[in-house]
Amino acid sequence: MCGRFSLRFTAKQLADIFSLEEPEDWTPRFNIAPSQIVLGVTAEPRTNKLKWVKFHWGFVPSWVNPNTKPKPMINARAETAHFKPYFKNAFQKRRCLIPADGFFEWKKNVGKAFWFSRNDEQIFAFAGLWEGLFNVNQKNDGTCVILTISANQAVKPIHDRMPVILEKEYWLEWLLSKDPTPEHYESLFSRFEAEKMALRRVSSLVNSSRTDCPDCVAPIS
Repeated sequence: MCGRFSLRFTAKQLADIFSLEEPEDWTPRFNIAPSQIVLGVTAEPRTNKLKWVKFHWGFVPSWVNPNTKPKPMINARAETAHFKPYFKNAFQKRRCLIPADGFFEWKKNVGKAFWFSRNDEQIFAFAGLWEGLFNVNQKNDGTCVILTISANQAVKPIHDRMPVILEKEYWLEWLLSKDPTPEHYESLFSRFEAEKMALRRVSSLVNSSRTDCPDCVAPIS
């Protein structure tokens, strides 16, 4: 799964990488947690123009009755999201990128935290889905979910699932495909090789969602 991640890049760096304006009110993040605001990229349906968006991390479909207090979903299995009622419509029509430069996992039965990144610690993007909702104040609060797949050989010793990681050459393919099929995305989702990944053990600081500082990703022995 993916329950925490980082995005340490500045607004200027993000603008250069995505060829967009600088995202508003953005500061580097070191420990992004569920229910918090995350930065995303979507494509306008008619023009395919990319834009920055901000989501609450925790997906809830628009058709769910808010009085039922639905549980926001932070992850969705990529293998089944295309046909599960909770995610099917978003998979077809509302795909997004969630920029990141690393994610955290905890080793089962041990509790030790690890931070996974690219070998060069450059940016990548998670494959995500989004939904638009209106809260009680009638303010547009979009929500998002990160897709996950079976862990590759780099992640498997720590956890059996990992987020779908897309490199820059596949960003538009994920956002703009008009008729996504399971077969097409099965190939797309598995293209991030274990050899491109690095991991480091990090301190228990990351355990608290209130802690968001460079020490969250600092290596410990």
